[in-house]
Amino acid sequence: MGNQRGCGPERYPRKMKLSLPSEGGGRLSPGQLVTNGRALQEAAVHVIATRGWDATTTVRIAEAAGLTHGAVYARFTNKSNLGAALWTSLLFPQLQELLTAAWLEATKGSPESFAAAMMKFFDPSEATIASVELLAAARFDPILAHAALPITSQLLTTWCRPNPSHSAAKATASAAIAYLAFGLVLGHQRPWRKQSKPRAMFNRFFTAIQYPSRSKRLPPCNADYLRVPPFDTGDSSVDRLLEATAQTVGEFGYNAASVARICRKAHVSQGFLFRRYPTKFDLFLAAADESHHRGISGSQQFLEEIRQRTDASIAEAVTWRELQRPDLALKRSTALEIARLSQFNHRMRAIIHKVESTLARQRISEAESTGARRSELLGHFHMDVALGLGVLIVPILLPDVWTLPFDSFTTPLLENDPWASSLT
Repeated sequence: MGNQRGCGPERYPRKMKLSLPSEGGGRLSPGQLVTNGRALQEAAVHVIATRGWDATTTVRIAEAAGLTHGAVYARFTNKSNLGAALWTSLLFPQLQELLTAAWLEATKGSPESFAAAMMKFFDPSEATIASVELLAAARFDPILAHAALPITSQLLTTWCRPNPSHSAAKATASAAIAYLAFGLVLGHQRPWRKQSKPRAMFNRFFTAIQYPSRSKRLPPCNADYLRVPPFDTGDSSVDRLLEATAQTVGEFGYNAASVARICRKAHVSQGFLFRRYPTKFDLFLAAADESHHRGISGSQQFLEEIRQRTDASIAEAVTWRELQRPDLALKRSTALEIARLSQFNHRMRAIIHKVESTLARQRISEAESTGARRSELLGHFHMDVALGLGVLIVPILLPDVWTLPFDSFTTPLLENDPWASSLT
């Protein structure tokens, strides 16, 4: 994306260019080939993690590795093939190891060992950031999707789907860990993260896993706010344009969501668009700003309505279920693009953080009166945000995850809810 910038300077110093025009021809020794291959791999991870997949190019990877573009092209004809190879050789094995460690520590470990496993997601390495970024980007890249999605789906199926030896409650707990893990990575740039202490959050999560509740039949509540277009500018043509933008980005991804496609869907001219928004990105920012704000307020209102009729744990479980329904896949896809791009673009990040920071101040102000520590409250709030982000990505890999009995986990989780006093 042309508007995107990296989150920091290139870590790899520029070196003398190493040419590999005929890697298979024997010009370089086996040791040199291995060294260059490792440099290429490390550089690719760095570029993806700091710039995002959209802004990743083979030229940038070559520069970060200190190699010529021809050296990269000799191995990979395009970035999709490079990303697929990187996923298979490095990123998926590492992600599998981290997730498996978290799942195992949740069932066989201690609060301390579980917290240590989850800290790998709370404070993610570049490889972990690149893993989640490629998973999110793979929705719109067939080569990347073929390499990344089936094998990751199989991993989650093993842990997050009930079977004769794996109860529905255990599968739900495993899914909750996956939500939190992916969400922590997607939300690792939230401004309050470094001020928060996550230990109480992880202890609360661990306790909920150890003592699952007997599941009840969840009420058949529909989150209608998720199905109503969130745009109401007073100009029906602008509303159609914003809705068309959100839908097109969700269907094709930001990069492939061309102005022509958006205008055709909205039944407006490109001139109409550019008279109001200087660039396609400005248009998407406007759509993201309004949809994110209304999404959060709608979710809070829906939670409160269900809580008034049942209780907080059932309301939380119903909200998780509704957010993951199959008919909302396009809505989740758009929200995931907003979350993904916010990691690499400061303007998108400012919009997202402004809305969430306002909510954080409100909730923490309410709970601080109970004597709770601000740093711990920030940790709990960060967990809530991360869970909301995680439910955007897990259904891509496990579409039927929405059928799990979420109250078996949300009931014990909310027994130690620091916000409980404000709900009584």
